[in-house]
Amino acid sequence: MQRAGETTGETTPAVTVRARAAHFGDGLKRLPAKLRDLGTRDFEVSSPFYSGRRFGKAFATPISKETSSLSSSSSTSLISSTGSTPPVSPPPGRETFLSAATSSHRTDADMGRVMESFAPSGPAPAADAAHTRARRALSDEAAFLAEASKRFRAAGSNPAASPDAPTPDTPTDPRALCARIAELFGGPVAAASELPYADAMTCADAIASATGGDAALADAVLDRLQLGLDFSRPAPATTTMARNAERCAWRAAQLMAGTSSGYEALRRVAGSSWPQGDGVRYAPRVLLRAGDAIVRASHGDPSPSEITRQAQRWLVDPAADPTQRHLATMALGASRLWRTGNLAALTPEETGAVFAGRNGYMTDGPGTAFAKVKSRLFKTIDTSIPRASDSRWKSALPRVVGKQKSAFAVLGKGIHSAHLDIVEKERAALQASTQSAVEALATERGADGSDADATRSLEAIVRRMTQTGTDAVSVLVERAEIAHWASRPSLAYGEKLGDEDFDAIARNVRETFARLPIPSAAAPPAQREAWMALRRFTTTLRRASQTGGKRAWAPLRAQLAKGGATLDIDKLDALAKRYPGAKEAAAADWKTIERIARAAPIKPKGLSAEAQKAALDELADTMKSGGKVVLVDGGQVGISTAGLSSNVGKLLHAGGIVVSPRLNLRVRGGRQAFAEYGRRTACFYFSAGSQDRVAFDAGAGVQVGGDYLIVRAGVTANVVAYQTDRLNRNAFSLIVARRMKADGSGFDDKRLQRGMVAVNAFMFDHARDRDLTDDETAWQALAQRFIENDDFSVVWNEQHQNERRHGVNVSGGVSFKASVGEVSARLGPQFGYAYDYASKNVADSVDTGGTTAVESHRSGRGGRHIASAGLSTSLGDSPHATEGLVNFGLLSSDFPMVRYRIRDRQHVAKMSLVREEGKLVHRVSYADTEFAHFDDYAHAIRNDERWALMFGLDPDNPAMPSGANRDALLARGRERIESHLAQVKADHKDNQILFHRFRLREHAAKGLDAYAERAAALRANGAGEQEITQWEQDYAELLARPDSWLPVEFKVYERVGRQSSPGINFGLRATLEQSATGERELISMIHKPPQIDAIDRIWPRDEPDRS
Repeated sequence: MQRAGETTGETTPAVTVRARAAHFGDGLKRLPAKLRDLGTRDFEVSSPFYSGRRFGKAFATPISKETSSLSSSSSTSLISSTGSTPPVSPPPGRETFLSAATSSHRTDADMGRVMESFAPSGPAPAADAAHTRARRALSDEAAFLAEASKRFRAAGSNPAASPDAPTPDTPTDPRALCARIAELFGGPVAAASELPYADAMTCADAIASATGGDAALADAVLDRLQLGLDFSRPAPATTTMARNAERCAWRAAQLMAGTSSGYEALRRVAGSSWPQGDGVRYAPRVLLRAGDAIVRASHGDPSPSEITRQAQRWLVDPAADPTQRHLATMALGASRLWRTGNLAALTPEETGAVFAGRNGYMTDGPGTAFAKVKSRLFKTIDTSIPRASDSRWKSALPRVVGKQKSAFAVLGKGIHSAHLDIVEKERAALQASTQSAVEALATERGADGSDADATRSLEAIVRRMTQTGTDAVSVLVERAEIAHWASRPSLAYGEKLGDEDFDAIARNVRETFARLPIPSAAAPPAQREAWMALRRFTTTLRRASQTGGKRAWAPLRAQLAKGGATLDIDKLDALAKRYPGAKEAAAADWKTIERIARAAPIKPKGLSAEAQKAALDELADTMKSGGKVVLVDGGQVGISTAGLSSNVGKLLHAGGIVVSPRLNLRVRGGRQAFAEYGRRTACFYFSAGSQDRVAFDAGAGVQVGGDYLIVRAGVTANVVAYQTDRLNRNAFSLIVARRMKADGSGFDDKRLQRGMVAVNAFMFDHARDRDLTDDETAWQALAQRFIENDDFSVVWNEQHQNERRHGVNVSGGVSFKASVGEVSARLGPQFGYAYDYASKNVADSVDTGGTTAVESHRSGRGGRHIASAGLSTSLGDSPHATEGLVNFGLLSSDFPMVRYRIRDRQHVAKMSLVREEGKLVHRVSYADTEFAHFDDYAHAIRNDERWALMFGLDPDNPAMPSGANRDALLARGRERIESHLAQVKADHKDNQILFHRFRLREHAAKGLDAYAERAAALRANGAGEQEITQWEQDYAELLARPDSWLPVEFKVYERVGRQSSPGINFGLRATLEQSATGERELISMIHKPPQIDAIDRIWPRDEPDRS
């Protein structure tokens, strides 16, 4: 019987040998690509006086594999050819993985740790009956009436009486009052929410607090609120009840303005006449919040007139503290803005105060977030940006200890990767720009038969030869080549000429020559020589075409631009050098081609403020969601005992073997300046600040080797028992929120780009002009520039990172000894292998203030394998290693050492919640799980059925399937997933991060907002910690529910880094630290925002607990 894989007359060994030979041949063919990929690896070089790191290079779109449009069969075969057959369904007997916001069992615990960061820090209290009733009151009408009515008492009733006791159905009846509150403050906005009475409960709390629980007064307050609150036109107060209602209405409004939902409900009921324009619409809330703070501080009357009088008293009081002055200016400015509706009517101080109130900065003075923002903003504009152009050598010593640093100086290393878009979009842009560039060349060259045609006569040919310094053959071949490229119906970057193309170009050259008249004897010599050269060339072409094969077109290929047959950036540049007008006519297209094809970094022309601005403006033009550049400059100091060893050769001497135990201790730390410029899905941000970094390593090892005269060969093994790296950052961030288009079809990126350019202009123009004198003028200038931009906000950000690692490493090598007196030195090659495991990798980032604020937490683990090679150096106390019983080696260092990451199995879970004016924005609040290894990524998304369901649905008409329809839908989804995995694997490099993303669902965001605002309201009213913690626990539990998250996207990110650390690194560490890291989104698979919204509405949900 013939076995599979055999053919008649052939033995199995013969087939095996041929298969191995074919495999070896394929390996040789892939060798150039593997060598090119070395640039994407993680290389580190260290020496006693310099260390550096080069992590990856920007992925060039033209060399990507075009697999995004593969059919299911081709994608499956591509995956299979790599040795991994994709499953079309989950393995038999395996339950579909279901966890909150992640698809991997390996990362489930990490995502759990991330979610715990949003939970109360103390032990979770058990929900008592009272809290259960309070929670149910947010969703059930009867429960709301029962719970809310406890806050009020009927006029003349006993305050201690039970609120549930039967009372007459009158306006002063607490239950009737609460029913009115629910009707007024619930409204159509809350009707679709899972918690329709959350807003009403917030308002009931505020009204009860303002009126002392008097139901009759509360009913009068509702009447007053329905009339509308207007600062410029207070209602007449002719009676005691009217005066009390006026006072309590304003106090209730101030309390409602403390939460976003409360303020929105208040605005629906009492704010129909409030200003609506950009910048001006914030005036009522700023005034109400400032009024609340003034009332709490002064215990005065909450009416607008009394708020104004108290503010004026504080402004003239020399004993008033900075917060009181700040609130006073804010209240007066907001009241003037409310009355006039004109931003120009405000003084610079009032504009700054109102802008601060809009961003939530209600306190001022040393140590406050507002003071930190102002100080860092001014320092960045007045010092950090201008300092970038100063001499770096003169400031080297101060920078080692964290002085005179400037992150913007690192722009000189270039902005890598962040200026590029995803491969799919870059490919389309490249093709369009290539077409335009060729058309511009054709027009300039006259290939369309216009007067610009330099081949219409011998006279024109000779003139062209003189202009370009070329010969007649080049003139004709250029024209024919450009004409041929321009005539192709579909032109693509990277296309190659085939035999038919060469034949067409050669025919064009011959026909053009045939049209030229034979020059007479009286013709200029240059024309006669040109004609003879053309005749010889056409004869050569004719003869070569008759030979056939590759040689047929060798004469023509040699005359083509750059001597090649591929339409690429080099060929286009070669053609453009002779036709500069074409490059000017299509300048934008040429810039696009160069940016995408070369993937070259953006480098400023110098480091002046103008040059820095130009570089970041260029980045703003092209940076897309996920793009980011991080710049760091500063220093590190520390000590190291790496290599400290004792030579116990005499004690353990056996056949010339030397045994040297080693102690490895390192501690280092420093302060650096950093700047970050990037785009999230939610916003653009410009951050600048400082970071403190401390690292500590502790370990031990042993070196075993043999001495042969001056040569020592040995193996060293080290154990890293404990390694930690802690980083604390604080910075201000200027944020421009990313908005949806008016038609809801997607995000308005043009609007966002205008905001990015405006931020650049503000920061770098003021840095150039040096026209700001202190913190206050810097903030006021910022406010005057951006107060009318509702997309803009300012936050103070604090980040804390902590990484803990353990590991082992083994190295071997040969060293040669040289001695001077009682000191010996060794130098020799060394090769090694290391494995380290990150047992803890956590990071927390929290924004304070700002209308757009982000809170994110991260947790990860995993190991990596690293190979190394280089030279090792060491110093010892004696050249006679075996004469004494115990001798000591001093220190050792790698000089240099290159480290190569072989395999990385690290993974990270990350969650980011974005709030706009205090409310969660579910469309841009995400939970990501990042993988460094392709297999981990593929396994996670293949074994979670939710992904197949998401990408199997018809996004334009989504509906949850059942039965056979469900099976077909899941199969369609898995087919799309396999196509995506084929594309990712074809272009995967070590400097890429793979992750899947879940989006917060709309109903969950509403519930989270309700729970958070309940906790905030209780805290503001001085409630007990246990009651507040119970609401916070409800928040955490809802966040951790699997049905609170929707699987939405697969992403591949690219990270490119350049780091250098010149200085002393041999025992004592004193180095400068500079690094530039760029990121961009490389591949994305996601539906459009409106389609995801539609799927969210029909995606399965568990029934909420109504108990």
